[in-house]
Amino acid sequence: MFYSLKSRLIAIFIILFVLSFGALSAVLFNASRAIILSYIESSALEKMEEYGSYVDMVQMQIYDVASLVFNNKTTREWDAAMSDEGLPAGEKMLANLAMSAFLTQATNSYSSVQRVTVYRESGMWISADNQVEQDIDFLAEEWYKAFVQEGHRWVSGHADPVEARFNSTNPVVSMVMPIGTFEPTHAVSFMKINVSTDYFLQPLDRIHLGQTGSIYLLDQEGAPLLAQHGFAASDGDSRELLIQDIKKDKRKQGVIYTNDASGDKEIVVFKKLKRTNWMLVGIVPESDLYAEENARAWFNYWAKAAADGGVVTPELAVSHPIDDPSKSLITSGKAAMNLIPSNQLGAYQSLTEDPLTMVQLPRGPKGTGVVFESSQGLSGYAKTEHPKEVAMLMSFFINDPEAALILGNNRGVPVTSKNRSVLEAEANDVDKIVYDYTSRVSEAAETEPFAVSYNPPGFAEFEKLGKTTVQEIGFGRKNVEEAVQDFYKGAVSIFNSNQ
Repeated sequence: MFYSLKSRLIAIFIILFVLSFGALSAVLFNASRAIILSYIESSALEKMEEYGSYVDMVQMQIYDVASLVFNNKTTREWDAAMSDEGLPAGEKMLANLAMSAFLTQATNSYSSVQRVTVYRESGMWISADNQVEQDIDFLAEEWYKAFVQEGHRWVSGHADPVEARFNSTNPVVSMVMPIGTFEPTHAVSFMKINVSTDYFLQPLDRIHLGQTGSIYLLDQEGAPLLAQHGFAASDGDSRELLIQDIKKDKRKQGVIYTNDASGDKEIVVFKKLKRTNWMLVGIVPESDLYAEENARAWFNYWAKAAADGGVVTPELAVSHPIDDPSKSLITSGKAAMNLIPSNQLGAYQSLTEDPLTMVQLPRGPKGTGVVFESSQGLSGYAKTEHPKEVAMLMSFFINDPEAALILGNNRGVPVTSKNRSVLEAEANDVDKIVYDYTSRVSEAAETEPFAVSYNPPGFAEFEKLGKTTVQEIGFGRKNVEEAVQDFYKGAVSIFNSNQ
């Protein structure tokens, strides 16, 4: 019966799989790389969203202080007193002290604000704690000239001489606002609100992208606001061109692939903040896709889960291999759940009297974490002399009801609704569970997008290395750090030899 339709179908499948594997290897490797890229990008944007909310909160406090000072009666009376040339010096000093007391109260009301200082163009400034000074030095400072001449209200990280009077040497980020008018060029008095750069940096320094990547807070022109290392003019034209690309990009957030000044590939993730057009820019070297730190995080997670009883003992895992239904921890009654391909449910159910079902993996707030994957592929030679016949053969496997009946569910549920209906009409109870499960996965895919995963060339060796590493940790032959180092070296060797 070798020439039966069923035998010929199986033979063709084997031939197609073997012939197409070499061609698919490069595609699968690139797809795997794309998945890791997608993970880093989504992780970066998620972290940026959280930090962006924090920056928005700080900005709101700054604007609230500015509004409080701008609209307060004490401020108006002080500004009028300073403008009254006939007012005695003693009364002016009383107005200054009242203003200082008000600034002390205003500053203490907001946790993010380090200091509020009001200035007069005559060279006088007033701050909290009865600080009243006649000092024209600020008139020559860059932030003042940028405010008066160009209307720039935000000042990136800088040393403020007023802060030095309070024994504070930390740089500050500031917002400068006019008093009594909205136009800087018409202002006689204005306020400067300082926030320590540490207030922005501390939460930002806890955010890491990959092993060596960082996130930078830039102003609307692309200049670093916090004097962070790693994003400076020393990087030359590459950084300037990158900023121009981000500013021209109409998206509010996105990803750009570029090269640094040395020519090394980088992944750049950006997010534009609404209130001030500041930008969060995350830069990750592409080499971080394969960083040792990723392996360390996973194996530490696994080791903790094992120590807490969250996974089976290594002895049970070795004696009950996950890919053998007859020895499975599920069919032997030693575990409540397991990960299997959906088309294997029948094999598992036949080995136990306990009813089995299929559920989607939870993924927290994001829903579930299951996606359709093909168990094999059909491909045709692009330069074939018989393209019509190749298309007919593929169509037969995909669309013909007779082929669907012969293949059944052994290689997965048919992709066409027509052929699924053919099989559902003859489905047993186990098959119905599979069909119901795949329908739920299909529906979830519409609202819970999830990246398809592919096995890169050398995956069989890589998978074996991963299992061995888990066993070495589980049986105590290596600690996590030793195991991670050996695993990473082995993984790099495997993938280098399969390029």
